[in-house]
Amino acid sequence: MDNEDELEKQARLMAEKYKDGPKKKGALVKKTQERTQFDSATHEMQKQAQQHPPK
Repeated sequence: MDNEDELEKQARLMAEKYKDGPKKKGALVKKTQERTQFDSATHEMQKQAQQHPPK
């Protein structure tokens, strides 16, 4: 999971370094937010599965 954070950081640095305008940056941020939402949703599902193991 630490590896993912590192990749995120690098992606953000790249976006800062090579600003092609606000449009691209916005897309990157949006994509990151979507992935974060997906990750937390997946995490929630895993937590639920642990709390309620199938009988």
